[in-house]
Amino acid sequence: MLEKNKPSKTKLKTTIQIASLRNETGAALIMALLVMVVMISLVPVAMQLSSGEIHQSKNYKENRKAFFLAEAGLEHAKSLTEESSLRAAL
Repeated sequence: MLEKNKPSKTKLKTTIQIASLRNETGAALIMALLVMVVMISLVPVAMQLSSGEIHQSKNYKENRKAFFLAEAGLEHAKSLTEESSLRAAL
């Protein structure tokens, strides 16, 4: 008769688990929302950084193109000068 009044271990364990869950209601939702806010706030920063890199790459490409065009112009002028000096020598 004493054993019927005694709560079983599984029932007691279930009661403790339910009680501990009641203390944390909404904690997962709040954490998920905080993580989403942090992630969303990082998107504009990443976009700004990548657009700056794209702009820098474009400038570098244009500078290299201008350099090689100038080099080609100098080589062309050099060859024309050499040709004219050879004709004058003949």
